[in-house]
Amino acid sequence: MILEAANAEFLEKGYDGTTTASIAARAKVTHAMLHYYFQTKENLFEMFVQKKMALVKEAICPPARTATPGNLAEQVRYIVSHHMDFLFSHPELPKFMLREICFNRDSLAMFAAVAHQDGNIMDVAAGLKKAAEKEGLSIGFDIRTIIIEIALFNISAFISTDIRRSCFGESEEAAAAMIENRKTENTERILKMLGK
Repeated sequence: MILEAANAEFLEKGYDGTTTASIAARAKVTHAMLHYYFQTKENLFEMFVQKKMALVKEAICPPARTATPGNLAEQVRYIVSHHMDFLFSHPELPKFMLREICFNRDSLAMFAAVAHQDGNIMDVAAGLKKAAEKEGLSIGFDIRTIIIEIALFNISAFISTDIRRSCFGESEEAAAAMIENRKTENTERILKMLGK
């Protein structure tokens, strides 16, 4: 109950806009009860971030491992597509991520710390590097940059879709079609960055 309320508050208002009082009110519990179980807003936010990062890892890492080993184009296509599908099933997340990355440096540090707790995402980056090297491509930058670029390209597609729906009344069908097109475009962008 409290965790669900915290999840909703953080997604709607971000870390800075959320208070333990607003979480308690939304959960319909006393402020004292919230503090008894979770102590601080930071503790609740860390749990929230860990849960969201676990979902992201689940969306990206297993699909990346099922792609043909050493086939760079297929690995990139899988990662981009499955990350997009994940965002599509969690439409509130792209706005939240963008807000926190841009305006809350502490949140960004927490996302990074949680990402490094489990090597899965770094394993995906290493797999991409290995596939690129196998194809004779020389990567002139840290391959982890590609993971960041995939996330940013994909998140921007959802922000764009949201704006088009809100400002221009674009239909859900048109938005879904645009997302499918962006999967292909984002895959091509990443492959171009990799010199493919």
